Amino acid sequence: DLSLLAGSTLEELNNVRSRNSQKNISEKILANDLEKVWEHLLTSHENGTCRRIDIILDNAGIELFSDQVLADWLLENGFATEVHLHWKTLPWFVSDVTKEDFEWQLEQMSTLTSSNQNKMTNVEERALKILFKRWNSHITSGRWKLKTNDFWTTPYGYWQLQEKANDLYCDLRESNLIIFKGDLNFRKLTQDCQWG
Repeated sequence: DLSLLAGSTLEELNNVRSRNSQKNISEKILANDLEKVWEHLLTSHENGTCRRIDIILDNAGIELFSDQVLADWLLENGFATEVHLHWKTLPWFVSDVTKEDFEWQLEQMSTLTSSNQNKMTNVEERALKILFKRWNSHITSGRWKLKTNDFWTTPYGYWQLQEKANDLYCDLRESNLIIFKGDLNFRKLTQDCQWG
């Protein structure tokens, strides 16, 4: 959960990314299918069959920015022709992404300059402007589809999706890959089971 790192110093962030912390984190992962995901993406890319990827967003802030970078990377490198980004209609947990968060973040990117943000360099400002322009292009061209559904903030588990939100269920069936982000989505996928 990247929202827990807000306000961290560069040294603290580097410590989080250290080899030892990665090893400690990987030991706590219940199931890691990253290799299968890469195999699916690479095979789909080689066959030209990967058209749509859905990302069920979690937290606003730096985590949303990271998700946007991923969505951009998937498009720019031919792993998808469109990415559907799903936010929540309200913050189910405190920092869940809403439409307002998504729009605010893009607005901030459009107005940040090195002159009004004392920690941003001219290079960083130029890079953000490039991303902002490209991301807006993704939105206007329909390569990024921005969506929500009331189901994301209901108490129902995902095994009830077809019954409780058949429109969303049918829509997600069109996806080549669905990436669920965050603790709430994990709990709704696993029925909040006890593992141990």
